[in-house]
Amino acid sequence: MLFKRTDLYAFENRIRNAARNYANIQGKTPEECRAWPTVSKCEYCPAVSLCDASRLPEGTPEEWVDKLVSLEAQADGIRKQVAAHVKKTGRDIVTASGNCFGSATYKSRPTMKTYQSGKAAEEAE
Repeated sequence: MLFKRTDLYAFENRIRNAARNYANIQGKTPEECRAWPTVSKCEYCPAVSLCDASRLPEGTPEEWVDKLVSLEAQADGIRKQVAAHVKKTGRDIVTASGNCFGSATYKSRPTMKTYQSGKAAEEAE
């Protein structure tokens, strides 16, 4: 792996953030710790099965499907509310975790969707 001097500040920032986050969770139970879900991290996280932010409901596969349908319906409602807010303010929404919602341009067609900020994407790598 090649580390360029031009990337020094980005690496230092990632290391400082990791050290601060590590220090903040020492001695705490998982329930006391804050989750930082992001579009790209959760899919590969080894603790995903333990995380309340992504835990599968208990029950049968049929119940999972019912839960999925209700969550998608809930997400659609939230997506409409956030899209209306973005259109009203003219600004994308960026969370402290680096998750974003707003006008991302794909194939020359603007769409409203969640994405990860450039800063958060660099930190996740």
